[in-house]
Order: sequence, then C-alpha cells, then structure tokens
Amino acid sequence: MNKSLVKNILVVCTSAILLAGIVAGSVYLWKITNGFEKEPIGFYVKSGDNLFLYDQNISLKYKEKYKFQIISTYNHDEKYNVSIKLNKDFSFTVNEQSYTFSKLDYDYEDLFNLEFNTNEFSIVLNYTIIDILHIKFSDEDFNDINVNDYYFRLEIEFNNQLLTLPFNLILPPESIYIENSGVIF
Repeated sequence: MNKSLVKNILVVCTSAILLAGIVAGSVYLWKITNGFEKEPIGFYVKSGDNLFLYDQNISLKYKEKYKFQIISTYNHDEKYNVSIKLNKDFSFTVNEQSYTFSKLDYDYEDLFNLEFNTNEFSIVLNYTIIDILHIKFSDEDFNDINVNDYYFRLEIEFNNQLLTLPFNLILPPESIYIENSGVIF
C-alpha cells in the first residue's frame, strides 16, 4: 500500500473520531443543561437509574419507597432541604359545593413519609389525592378530580439553588379481568 494512502486513511479516521466526540459532547452538554433553557445548577439528584438534572415531572408509585441521592458537582459539605409543596391549585366539588384545595386548613406535608440522611432522602406516598381529601371531608364523593395530575412537587434546595420535581401518583389497578380478547383493568 502506498504511504500516502495510509496517511489519508488515518487522517480521515482520526477526523471522524474527533467529530463524533464533539457531537457526543455537545449532545451531553445540551442534555444536562435542559437545552440551555435554565442556568445549570451545581447538584443533581439520583434515584435508581434516573438522574434529575433540571426541573422535570416524575411519576411515583403508590406505597413504594423512593430514595433520592443528592450529588454535588462542587461542594459536598453543604446541607440540603427538601419540602413538599402544592404544585398547582385546583377546585373540586363536594355535595354540589365548590372548594379550592390551597385554601383547606390542613397541613398535607405531614402526609408524606419523608426520611432524611446525610446526602439522601426517601419518600413513600401512602395517600392518594382522594385519600387526602377524605381526611378533610370524611367519606364524601368528589367530583372534578384527576387522580393522575401533578398536584404536588418535591423542592430540593442545595447551596442556595433549587431543583423542582412535580410528581403524580401511579395507582395499582383495582382489579384485573382476563377475557379471551384481552386484559381489562
């Protein structure tokens, strides 16, 4: 083989590898900054295989324990704070009377089982939105409630920066019937 041909092949291969690295680095940077829509924060949260690098909606299963590890990109000695807040206000009716959820005189934050450790916390959702409303209104029927909506959010504050994770609750099916034509929930 001609030395010039080998040299040209090596240059092309090296250029292709370099270009692939630049593209991969750009895609990674785009992903961790949420498309440059928001200033990057100096920490991220990990739960299982999921990384939460920016504000995003998450789904949590009913009565399952979720552990969230807080990983700092620059300072490991800072304290963190986690709170559960109302993500969106909503109205509902009980016996033809309208109510607004944010105006109820109940501390719903106590209903979520939060446990804290040095650099991680866990949460268990033991109550659905209907359960929470039943605490206030006993066994009344509720109208206008979408149980799959993002009513609450986790707010994780670390080093004066905030990561917000609105969450909804995934309920297990109440019953499953198997027929010849398929499965009905």
